[in-house]
Amino acid sequence: MLFLKGRTKFLLAVAIVLASALPLILSQPQVQAAPSDSAGLDSQSVYPTINPGDSVYIFVRVVNVGSTTWRANGRDGYGFFGLDGWATYGRADLWRDVGPGSTITFGDTVTPPTRPGVYRYGFLITRYGQSIGPYFFIDITVRDAGAGSSRRSLRQNPYCPGSFCDQCTAFAEEMMHEATNLWMTVTGHAFQWPDQARVGGWTVGSSPETSSVIVMPYDNGRQYWYMDADGGWRQTAISSYGHVGWVDAISCSGLCVHLRDRNWNLDGRDGERWLWIGSWEPVSFIYSSY
Repeated sequence: MLFLKGRTKFLLAVAIVLASALPLILSQPQVQAAPSDSAGLDSQSVYPTINPGDSVYIFVRVVNVGSTTWRANGRDGYGFFGLDGWATYGRADLWRDVGPGSTITFGDTVTPPTRPGVYRYGFLITRYGQSIGPYFFIDITVRDAGAGSSRRSLRQNPYCPGSFCDQCTAFAEEMMHEATNLWMTVTGHAFQWPDQARVGGWTVGSSPETSSVIVMPYDNGRQYWYMDADGGWRQTAISSYGHVGWVDAISCSGLCVHLRDRNWNLDGRDGERWLWIGSWEPVSFIYSSY
């Protein structure tokens, strides 16, 4: 007969108890995570700058980042609540179901008041009157129609003739001169243009417009998306001097601009390309029309 010592007997007894209890442990029901309601931002239009009396289309695309389905027509208490410029909507039902991971777009063509200023259009996603996400909004700037009357002009292109004729800055000045018969009061590197243009009475904003100069800063090596000649999207960083180009078309609901420029590939040549500006890129625009 095999005799076990005290410590061995104890460990054996514990093992027997655990083995007999294992089926019970494994059969315990798993705790399920509580359903969650949560809304997040997927994408949105740029913050536009418009003339008094103009209308503009704006949108915000919201994504369901929770685990429940937002039901349409007021079922289960889901809806949205308009605020500021969209306050006239008040509380309204969703017009379709939105499952987890799906998106829904809130868009409208609006006409802000004609008085110069910034006007906000926003809303909340709600359930039974309680917000389940952040405040989503678009700011629209109505410019002063007379702001362009104070624009100053240089006597000639400050970059050409000279040693900078092959640079993007020389090209952008030429394009602005063709559009306005004025030379912008800019003399520095591309990234310095917004501040220098403002000092000279030129209007600078964050929303794209055709016949404007786009200014792309270095921004710590940010990678900009652009479409190459083969129609594929690629990324590139801008030099620490920045880059400027001439906007002649806008697409993607204001999220893409077509620009003509010089020295994109550091070869001094003229070129053109589509550029993705999204709603978060740190670009700015110098306008020709005001």
